[in-house]
Amino acid sequence: MAWTHAETAWRDALFGAMLPRSAGIAGRPGFADLDLTAFWPRFDAAAPWTLRWGLRASVWLLTWLPGPLGFGWRPVSRLPSDAKDRYVAGLLESDRWLLRQLADTAKIVLCFAYFQDEAIRRRLDVAPP
Repeated sequence: MAWTHAETAWRDALFGAMLPRSAGIAGRPGFADLDLTAFWPRFDAAAPWTLRWGLRASVWLLTWLPGPLGFGWRPVSRLPSDAKDRYVAGLLESDRWLLRQLADTAKIVLCFAYFQDEAIRRRLDVAPP
């Protein structure tokens, strides 16, 4: 099942919150800097349905959870940068198993996407798969 326009925007905003651009000396690219046009079709073809649906559920829930978790009643894409950082850190360190699992699912797929980008692999001097 293809991602809707809204789901794609939510996914990208969530991933952007989880991996923002680095302002440090290394200048690590963020999620928004990646060229993922080839990644998503490969992911949809190769990932088991449980991961594909788990990611979709994670995106839906994590996009709209800032409100119930005390970050204001708006999606993650509309949080200020510092609130996004605190939100993501809180998810990953939560004592609630489900919140950590949702965040970990998104984080794992984010890592797949990040390290499939050819520019990132060149920076790390890693051969493409």
